[in-house]
Amino acid sequence: MGAQESFYRRFGHGDPAKVFDVLSIASAKKQDVNYTDLPPLFRQHWSKVLLDDTDMYARVGGGGYERYGIDPQHGAIVVVRPDGYVGIVAPFEELKDVNAYFDSFMAKS
Repeated sequence: MGAQESFYRRFGHGDPAKVFDVLSIASAKKQDVNYTDLPPLFRQHWSKVLLDDTDMYARVGGGGYERYGIDPQHGAIVVVRPDGYVGIVAPFEELKDVNAYFDSFMAKS
């Protein structure tokens, strides 16, 4: 996503963080990860890095990857539109699909 040709840079108008709100949801357990382990693009602020893990009492939380059919070893990119609808879900390896999604309505004609 950080490459010049990616949607993030092309449509970010010089400051992608002002156009795109990147939230990261890691599949790691809270005791095994520090938010600084993620690449800077995916940790623009500590409050935007979340874990798919249970709370400290193991009563609630976790299981989001499984519920949404996302492989925790590979992850996915989920684009949520400003109106709250999901625009596209794509594996990280298919960033070209996400680029095409944004090209379909943000590219200049």
